[in-house]
Amino acid sequence: IQEINTIRQQYPDDFNDDLVAEWKVFRKYLFVQKQQQKSEILTQRQQCINLVKNGMTRDVYPQLSLAVEIFLCAPISTATVERDFSTMNRILTDLRNRLT
Repeated sequence: IQEINTIRQQYPDDFNDDLVAEWKVFRKYLFVQKQQQKSEILTQRQQCINLVKNGMTRDVYPQLSLAVEIFLCAPISTATVERDFSTMNRILTDLRNRLT
């Protein structure tokens, strides 16, 4: 629940107190799903993707669906972005090579 409160603090305009309640209900739902499908263990990212794919969840968990969409869009790290900019700096053009 601490993580949910952190999300609420990071995005105060997007989330309200319903996010915590939705998270508690959804955790129970995941627990039941896990008990029914013991052979299939999904990662958190796979569970989030399934949550977004399921159209009913937006109606049932509107705040949680928005949090999942933000989670899936956020980059894990900035390494790829930094690599891209580093590569762009190495590209030399005629215009950049001129002294005047």
